[in-house]
Amino acid sequence: MAIPLYVPKFFRDGYIPSRTVSRTYITSNTHSLPIVTLVAEPDNLFDEQQGIYVYGPEENYEDALPFFGANFWQDWERDVHFSFYEPTGELGIALDAGIKIFGAWSRANNQRSLSIFARSRYGFGKLKYPLFPELDYDSFESIVLRNAGNDWTASNMRDVMATSLMDGSGLETQAYRPAVVYLNGEYWGFYNIREKVNEHFLDDKIDVDKSEINLLVANGEVSEGSNVSYNATY
Repeated sequence: MAIPLYVPKFFRDGYIPSRTVSRTYITSNTHSLPIVTLVAEPDNLFDEQQGIYVYGPEENYEDALPFFGANFWQDWERDVHFSFYEPTGELGIALDAGIKIFGAWSRANNQRSLSIFARSRYGFGKLKYPLFPELDYDSFESIVLRNAGNDWTASNMRDVMATSLMDGSGLETQAYRPAVVYLNGEYWGFYNIREKVNEHFLDDKIDVDKSEINLLVANGEVSEGSNVSYNATY
């Protein structure tokens, strides 16, 4: 059983409010994996109008997979408190951050992937902790809690296994670490913690200035930088 602790906020006119404190206490831990706990305002996740995790109003989304137009297809970010516990139960890191729904068609799975963003406006511009002990760096601007994508409810391991086959090849690969997740005190299932592929990921991997990175997706669509050179090569 996990119990999220909500500390009431008190305000005084003319004073800057203190930071909100959030903690989740797991009272019957039988997990042998690391544990991630997420604490968020329930309406930011599950409210029909503003919740990022739900379908939203019926008239807004298509009535077929992957339900384009649903709330979980919107580029909405909400506040969250993120905590990571080692298998020993020791708290590794806890910070306020941003949360978004992550993925493509796997957003339609009932267990959705989640992106976690460290941003200065939440109080922490970096997630500084060795989430992936095999890496020679331990600072991240974003990570993904991935539901295994198309492998969801099947093996839940093919994605990370296929990626790991390229370790040592000279290509940049995403580190991963399996974990269990609790959301507002409820067990939310098994996820793989992944590095998030973006300009910060490549900067960490190959020590190149972010301004020099051209990151493209799908058919040469620009995620960062420019696709001019790519299109010329193509």
